[in-house]
Parts: sequence; structure tokens; C-alpha cells
Amino acid sequence: MGAFFRNALFGYRFAREIRSGTSTFTEPAEWLLQVFGTQSKSGAIVNENSALTVATFAACVNIMCSALATPPLRLMKRTPVGAMPCDGQGKHPFHPLYFLVNHEPNGDQTSYRWRSFRQACLCLGGNAYTRIIRNKYFEVEELKPMLPFKTQPRALSGRGVDGQVVFRYQGEVLQPWEVLHNRGISTDGFFGISPIRALRESLGLALTMQEFTARTFINGNRQPGVLSAPTTMNAEKMKEFLKNYMDANAGAQNAGKTPLFTGGVTWTAAGFSNQDAELLLNKNYEKSEIASWFRIPLVLLGDTEKTSSWGTGIQQLMLGFVEWTLKPWARSDEQELDRSLLTKEEKLAGYFFQYDFTDLLAGTPGDQAKFFQTLFQCGAATSNEIRKAFGDTELPDGPANGRYVPVNMMLDTDPRPAAVPAGAKEPANKPGENEP
Repeated sequence: MGAFFRNALFGYRFAREIRSGTSTFTEPAEWLLQVFGTQSKSGAIVNENSALTVATFAACVNIMCSALATPPLRLMKRTPVGAMPCDGQGKHPFHPLYFLVNHEPNGDQTSYRWRSFRQACLCLGGNAYTRIIRNKYFEVEELKPMLPFKTQPRALSGRGVDGQVVFRYQGEVLQPWEVLHNRGISTDGFFGISPIRALRESLGLALTMQEFTARTFINGNRQPGVLSAPTTMNAEKMKEFLKNYMDANAGAQNAGKTPLFTGGVTWTAAGFSNQDAELLLNKNYEKSEIASWFRIPLVLLGDTEKTSSWGTGIQQLMLGFVEWTLKPWARSDEQELDRSLLTKEEKLAGYFFQYDFTDLLAGTPGDQAKFFQTLFQCGAATSNEIRKAFGDTELPDGPANGRYVPVNMMLDTDPRPAAVPAGAKEPANKPGENEP
């Protein structure tokens, strides 16, 4: 009964969109494609559920969700030169929005789960929506996730592409300041393109190959072929022979048995051999295509046989992964958070959101030691600042807060000593050296 009402609701919604012109039979709405899927050229139906059965696609989605939900997401504030920044690093932990985005956006989710859900929506459907709950003073109190297939962004009539956008969600019309809309690549400025739809053929091929492999093992994992019976064998004898043959040889439990043909029956090979099928599977066509869409190095998917143009070593791979894969998504999210959650006065005051990828780019302990040693020796960091970066408690003594610089260095604005001509001897006492 529940399925009946659900299908009736989908039918009513689709009919309403047909009348309004937002969905057609040739170009259905994105939510409809996500629910029912589309047929690929290989014959497989590709939708959200079937796509997640492809190991490569599921791994890419999992990597993107965890990689963008793990780094701290903080509210920062730019401070004037000479002013002491909040928390010593520009963080502003006392602002209510800092607690929401970095700890608990709503009563049901942590920051990790909220961000992981949003990224999953982006990787599966190209759009992620969060409802912004505000109090009577227009202050943000909660950030609640919204189901993408129940959300419809629409431009107000007569406004065009550059006009204001409203969102229909579960019978309500939400204004722009009530929704945080993250989207992927878009062709109309409103709606992000679904990766499942863009990768339909690659996912369809992967699903077809999975089915082909499974059926091959079910039917005995043998080279497909044709049984030819002599003309003297009637139909009943043929059916009986075929049944006995399948009972004795079909199925993975019968793999390796030697078939015996009697009565003049012969075997002719046809179609792909197991070697051909294995070669096609081992090429991992769908793996490289799906990984290239998400810009994930194959080594993170467990493929260690191929080299990467991003460099060698885990540190170089992680640097490329952060710079070319995670940071574009992070910048897009940061700007959407700035635009939707911060007031104009807060933006002018220097507030902004920022992902912190320091831990992902930290490198080996030896690399970190050299980095902080360089900062300490050039006076860019104090002992307490270094201890704080590692999560250690600060030392109470004064020298731990001092900056140490080499004695043989000088400021660029300091007066420079006069150059000594070539061959001339320097005076025994430099000017001012023996002065009291």
C-alpha cells in the first residue's frame, strides 16, 4: 500500500511538471532520473541504487565524502595589521556559526555527518540542499539537510536566469535565505549535473560486465558454445540430453569437470572465451573513466600498477589530490557558506569560512620537523606556537613566547654600511665602536 501511494505521488508530481513545462517526456526532471534511472546503450538501467553497486563508483563517492568531511571547517576573521587575531590564528570560535559548521549544525547530526551527507548528494545527484533555520532576529540557529529529489529550485516568473530563485520542498516555498544550495557543474546556473547521468554509459558498461561475469560463473565458468545434435535425434531426446548436460556441468560447483558427449553430439565454441572476458575486465576501462570524473588518483582506489602524472610517493599524490580535487569543492562550499550564512556587515568586518587541510598536507614527521625548525629559526613562530600546532599544552615561561632571529641578519630598512674600496684596509676602529 505504501508503494502504491508513493508511485501515485510521483505520478501526480510528474504530471504537474509536464503541465508547467519544467519536465517533458524527452527531457525528464533530474529527480525523476534519480528515482527510476535511465537505460544505457549496454542495456543496463542506471540509477542511484544500481550505480552504488559498481565498486569503483562507490569507492569514489566514499573517498570524496570522507575527505571533505574530515578537515576542520572554521569561521575565520581577517584582522588589521598589528591587531591580535582571535585564538592567535584568525579563528573566531566564539561566533555562533563557528559552533554550527564545525561541531553541531543541527540536533541530529555532527558536522562530519552533515558535510558527508551533502557531499554524497553532490556526488550522486549534483545538488545538495540545507535548510537554514533562523530566529526572529534573522540569526542562524540550525542547518538541516534536505532530500534532493524532493527539492525543486525555480526562478521566479519573469526574472530569467539572473533572477531570484525559490525552492519548493514538501509543499513549502522556501526563499533564497532559507536554503543553502551547493551544486556541481551546471549548464543553466540553477541545477547541478548529476554525475550518474554524466557517467551513464561507463556505469552501464560496468553493470553489464558485472552481470556477464556473474552469469558466467553461475553457468559453469566455461567457454560458451553450441551443442550440435544429429538429425536422427528427436526433440524429446535433445531436451533430455540438454537437461542432463546442464545438471552435470552447469554451476560453479561443477567447474572443471570434463563433459562427455554421446549419440553423435558435438561442441562448437562461440562468443567470448574466458580469457577474452578476463582481458576485458582487467583493462578496468570503467575504473579509469569514473576516477577521472572525480579526479581521484587510481592509487587511492587500490590500483598500484599504474603510475600517476601527479608525481611519486604518498606525499606528492596527496598534495595533488588536495590541490586539484578537494580544494575546488572546498572553495565552492566556502563561498556558498559566506553568501548564505553571513550578513553583509559580517562580511565587511572580515568574517569568512575556511577548510583547514593542514593535516592532509603535513607530510612525514621528518618533513614537519624541518618545516617548524625553519619557522623557528627565522623568527616566524615561537615555541608555544609550534607546540600548539601539534596539540601540546603551552609552556608558561616567557622565553617560550619569544621569537628568535639570527644575529647576522638586518632589516631591509636599516642603514647599510659604506662599501670598502678594493685594496683598502678597514679602519682599526669602526665609527662609534669605542664610543661610550
